[in-house]
Amino acid sequence: MVGQGIPQQWAIKREMLSPRYTTRYEDLFRVK
Repeated sequence: MVGQGIPQQWAIKREMLSPRYTTRYEDLFRVK
């Protein structure tokens, strides 16, 4: 899973910034 190396606190903050990240991982890759 992609989120295994990401701290929970960061994941929670990211969830608030971009709720779609939980359903669309493609968006994260496009941003990079």
